[in-house]
Amino acid sequence: MEMDEESLADVRRDNTIKTRCVRFGVDYIERRRHGETSAEQQQRHNTLQKAIERERKRRARAQQSPEELRSTQDANTAARKRTRAQQSLDERRSTQDADTAARKRTRAQHRQRYVDRHRMQTLLHESEQEHSNRKRNETMEGVRIEKHAGGKDQ
Repeated sequence: MEMDEESLADVRRDNTIKTRCVRFGVDYIERRRHGETSAEQQQRHNTLQKAIERERKRRARAQQSPEELRSTQDANTAARKRTRAQQSLDERRSTQDADTAARKRTRAQHRQRYVDRHRMQTLLHESEQEHSNRKRNETMEGVRIEKHAGGKDQ
């Protein structure tokens, strides 16, 4: 499809996604001003659909009672065990490697967030300290000027 061509189906799909974004509180990504290719449109829609689905699942989990949550977790565990039992040794090893890599990435992201948060707190503390020192110096300078001026007047 050309860049500036837009079918009625595209407009309807865009409106549907926009409505779902509003319903689930997801920030809608506007269409590019000078048109977009169908690949760009597809990418934008996929991004929005994933965000909507994440928010929908989050809300559904938040409404579950502890018993329902336990039941869902138990069902998910049973399904994972069934899947694992049907996998070959190579598939299992590959899955384990992917899971390990994902856990390492998650740990690295958490560690980076911690470092960033600590760095920001340090910078904020240093900034507050500098401000406090500057105020104290300005006050001390004012006192010196007053003493100096007071001594000359007499």
